[in-house]
Amino acid sequence: MKIGTKSLLFGCHQFVLHPIYTYTAWARLYDKLPNFGETLAIIIHDWGYFGKSNLDGEEGEKHPEWASNIFEKIGKCVRNNIHFDLGVYLFELGDLCLYHSRFYAKRYEREPSKLCWADKYGTTLYGKYLWLFLATLSGELKEYMTNDKYEIYDKKAENDSKFKWFTEYVKFIIPIIFKEAKKFRR
Repeated sequence: MKIGTKSLLFGCHQFVLHPIYTYTAWARLYDKLPNFGETLAIIIHDWGYFGKSNLDGEEGEKHPEWASNIFEKIGKCVRNNIHFDLGVYLFELGDLCLYHSRFYAKRYEREPSKLCWADKYGTTLYGKYLWLFLATLSGELKEYMTNDKYEIYDKKAENDSKFKWFTEYVKFIIPIIFKEAKKFRR
């Protein structure tokens, strides 16, 4: 089984737990619950990992395209046949999913979406032990700890304990999350 599928079934992007934590993070960051469309985006934004052989490599980086394409296909049909404004809104939900990945947004010179920061904050809400259990079980942890794309990457990361690595990641990312989320608060 490929790592993307493992992540969705029993890893860090587990298809039930991850949306719950991301939804909770959204409510806390933006002081309001996501609307119905945003909730759908929260649920499916990472489903594009299914069948992927890596999470942060060339293949895995394209995972946001799956959810975005779903919203865009439905949006095109709705815009042309039912209701123009609803169709446009569905395209916006596609962008919400597409740019939830900082790496994807950077590649296309776009700002990360509102979902990006809820997604990152949701990771911290799992708690150290649950997140590390899932990351270890699925095999994701090794990829995360040794990936030099991450700002906390250190050549000694493989020798660090996973607990230390996750603790440092959370300490590093929390201030960034709250700073960037302020841009979306109304």
